[in-house]
Amino acid sequence: NLGSWLGGVTLSKNKPILQRNLDFKQLLLDAYDKGRLIAMVPFVAKVLESCSNSRIFAPPNPWTMQVLGLLAALHPLNDLKLNIKFEVEVLCKNLNTDIKDLRASSVFEQRPVKKEGNNDWTSKDSAAVAKLEA
Repeated sequence: NLGSWLGGVTLSKNKPILQRNLDFKQLLLDAYDKGRLIAMVPFVAKVLESCSNSRIFAPPNPWTMQVLGLLAALHPLNDLKLNIKFEVEVLCKNLNTDIKDLRASSVFEQRPVKKEGNNDWTSKDSAAVAKLEA
């Protein structure tokens, strides 16, 4: 996985990923707006898993905690697909961090999202239609 490789050559070797090179916050915000969280959350999670091998970037590093806070803000959202939530849970487990202890960012609360036709969200209406068609 690209995320594991990137984290392995940078964070696990105590080398930073500069914001001007790769802005994780902006990546997650753009993915949220465009319906691409299903691809971006696993990528970010794999990069951050490498923090467990780092002396510098392991929690409670402020940069790591900020990105974890963004992911923690996604976790409680209603109708978010379970595999996205699962990635966040697995990341927290691998970093020996409890998701309840993270300070969730409020950045997603003010952002409107179109859930219809979006691969990041489960549609209860489409499940009901599928049952009717079956």
